[in-house]
Amino acid sequence: MQKKQENHSNRYYAGLIIGLIALSGDLGVALVFVAVMALMLLCTGMSPWYAAGGLGLVALAAPILWNRLIPYQQKRILVISIFNYTTCI
Repeated sequence: MQKKQENHSNRYYAGLIIGLIALSGDLGVALVFVAVMALMLLCTGMSPWYAAGGLGLVALAAPILWNRLIPYQQKRILVISIFNYTTCI
């Protein structure tokens, strides 16, 4: 049985697009693209282990990235979180 050869170029293009949008400062659009690209890559045959590894990296980087957010961006995230927004002001 022949092993399926993976095409890594799709992941590189997805990362490039998301990186450029994130550098432009539009975090909301970048997060939407991350979700859409992740689903598309999983549908094209990407190993779920890559997705699990990506989620792990996000969990490890979250405390560092949180401090780099502007206060209004932090408040936008806190509004949709389980925390009460009035206690975060």
